[in-house]
Amino acid sequence: MDTRTNSFALDAALLMRGPDGRPLPAHAVAIAYTTSEGAIVECRLTLALSPEVYRRVDQQELFHLVHSARENGARLIRPDRPVRMEARLDGSLILLLPHHPGQADGPAGEARAAPSAAALLLTESWYALHITQEITAPDGEGTLRFRYSTSWAVTAARPDLPPAAVRGAAQLDSGAGDAPS
Repeated sequence: MDTRTNSFALDAALLMRGPDGRPLPAHAVAIAYTTSEGAIVECRLTLALSPEVYRRVDQQELFHLVHSARENGARLIRPDRPVRMEARLDGSLILLLPHHPGQADGPAGEARAAPSAAALLLTESWYALHITQEITAPDGEGTLRFRYSTSWAVTAARPDLPPAAVRGAAQLDSGAGDAPS
């Protein structure tokens, strides 16, 4: 089986929508498509979120970022700093993706152009996998990146696991401490 992942840098403002229909501004910085035998089987999108937008994502548990799916390190995210979020598209929506991911402005433009693809801009069409934040190094010189993962990341890495095992794996991962993963 020929499986490949192609990544593309993006620089596109997105206006996503939460379940309540309210707009959620985000900035797309990268997209990755995994193909198997030439068909897209997974899509991951990396978004830059302002502190205000991340607070809303956190409080409303958007992108399936429910508290029970987060590692313990999630509590270390600083509310005054932006974050990057890597999210995986719900597998049932893969067919809405464009056939040629390297074209023009990719899925953002496709979703704006095709009404049936508007689901690509719904927050609940995506599952948050990793949240990353730059923090000042302990010595005050430079920055470090802190990241926490969710149980959805375990699901993405191990689709063969039953849901109970995924929850257990996420708890084991988070039990390793609050060190960045």
